[in-house]
This record gives sequence, C-alpha cells and structure tokens, in this order.
Amino acid sequence: THQEELNCNAELIVSYTPKKDKISFMELKSSKVSQQDFVKLMEANTEACKIVYKTMREEIIKASLQDSFVRNRVIAP
Repeated sequence: THQEELNCNAELIVSYTPKKDKISFMELKSSKVSQQDFVKLMEANTEACKIVYKTMREEIIKASLQDSFVRNRVIAP
C-alpha cells in the first residue's frame, strides 16, 4: 500500500575505499526502495564516508604528532 511505502525504512551498508574513491562493498536491507531513492542513499552514504575518513585521518595525525612531541620532550634533556 501507499502507507507502507511511506513507512519503508532502508538500511544501506557501505564500505568505502578513499584512496581509490570507490565503494568496495554495499548491502541494501530493503526491497522497497525506488531507484531514485537508492541513488540519494548512495550519494549520502558516500559523502558521509568521506567525512568520517577525513575526520579520522585528521585525529590520527594529530594524536601521532602529539605522541611524537611527548616522546621527544621526555627523551630530550
């Protein structure tokens, strides 16, 4: 029914490879998604993956630099 279509929740699981800018895995857990909605889901998920990757990369670099600074400071007289 139309009401069921409106209440349809889709779950899209995506694995993104940032260096290749490619989706390496995808799983859609709903069979009632239109092609137009699927395209929107893919775009939103890909953009979210890029944001998560950028944030994680920045935090890892920042933590690594802080750790390196602390180690050098402890070792240096």
